[in-house]
Amino acid sequence: MKVFFKKKDYGHTLVELLIAVALLVLVGLGVFLYSITAQTNIKKTIAKTISLNQANIAAEFFNKDAIAAKKVVSSYSTYTTSNTCIILALYPVDSAGNVHICASCETSTPKHYDYIIYSLVGNDLQRIIIPNTAGISTRRTLTSMIVAKNISNSVLFSYEGTDLGSVGDLSVVDNITLTV
Repeated sequence: MKVFFKKKDYGHTLVELLIAVALLVLVGLGVFLYSITAQTNIKKTIAKTISLNQANIAAEFFNKDAIAAKKVVSSYSTYTTSNTCIILALYPVDSAGNVHICASCETSTPKHYDYIIYSLVGNDLQRIIIPNTAGISTRRTLTSMIVAKNISNSVLFSYEGTDLGSVGDLSVVDNITLTV
């Protein structure tokens, strides 16, 4: 009598193991590449969000100051109004919030005004507040702050599409466009 023994399959062949390892490597490589791409996209999105938030903050500051401004001034100290710098003259505001409008403010020297200067310094938009020098009580104090960082040359001040430095008579400026 012949007895045939059936071969029992207790494991996998070397070829099957190599194929399984190759498939795992391909899946792992795909996951790795996806995670690298996702990280890069997240970093770009975060940078854009930060820039947008800074631009919004700068626009809010500028809007508030421009509304309160009495006029745009061509120059003050070492600053000159241009497409990257603007000088706003404001009436002084006392600690109670009362606006101090004096008759001599309109005709006298510019020392009766408070000034707010927006200037592109390197890659940052700087806001400088200079209180009046006439001794008029004001709640504004000499301060300097960066309202937007790393914006390079993307800040432009204009009036009706014209660079503010090219406007001959700044007294006619009744609206200002801030492009960030």
